Amino acid sequence: MSPHSPNSRRLFSRGLQYHRSCPMLPDLMPCPSMVEGSIRSLLLPMALCLAAIFAALASADTCQNEGHPDVAGILRAHIASVTGWNLQEIEICSVGAIDAAAPSAGAPQLQVAARFMPSSFGKMLVPIEIVAAGGAPRTLWISADVRVRAAVVRLAKRVPYRGILKPEHLELIVADIRDPRTEYVRNPEDAAGMMARRSLAPGELLSRASIETQDLVHSGDTVRLVSKVGGITIATMARALQGGKLGDRVKVRNIDSNQALRALVTGPGEVSIQR
Repeated sequence: MSPHSPNSRRLFSRGLQYHRSCPMLPDLMPCPSMVEGSIRSLLLPMALCLAAIFAALASADTCQNEGHPDVAGILRAHIASVTGWNLQEIEICSVGAIDAAAPSAGAPQLQVAARFMPSSFGKMLVPIEIVAAGGAPRTLWISADVRVRAAVVRLAKRVPYRGILKPEHLELIVADIRDPRTEYVRNPEDAAGMMARRSLAPGELLSRASIETQDLVHSGDTVRLVSKVGGITIATMARALQGGKLGDRVKVRNIDSNQALRALVTGPGEVSIQR
């Protein structure tokens, strides 16, 4: 019988209808209802697994505020005093092993050792001093989890070495702070117009150590030299032999007299001397 004959086509159609009713033919052709059931049986465990992963991540990133509240308050105040971050930006997620260190009623008070400066935020060991009246302080180390979230400036675009930062380079975000020793720029207006001391990459939190005020006088420029003698002010032109920022003292050469002088940078393209 030809595969293209009417009888062949009728037999194939009947076989397909028979298979779609889900007979015992899984090895020949997948039954739609079986496929749908298999997908559902796989999707449910996958969904439960993903939900468990996201829940674990959320709980790991959530500050639980566990531990002794008095010690948490003392530690929070100490962190604010030694790092410069505001109390509202500091959160003590947990303090551990405090039961052994807690003083009895009416006895000594707790304080963080004055010398303590955290090397990074997150999990840390903190020296807690138990100060008793008439006795030497006793130091106990406790574990703590300290988080700092604050509004800081982040680079939106790359800035090359010695490039001038513009408003479009900067964006204000709320970020998790990891390094207590770094002073970050908190306001984009404070950085606009500043000069990059190194190449700055997009996504980088902007530190004050990475920028500086730009030179107002450049070596080789012709500048206005203002001389003040008593109550008389004389202005002439000079050639800058050094570059400098506002308030810097730089070498210049008076164009008229060819005399080399040291002058104070007072503005863009302007220096002054007093006699």
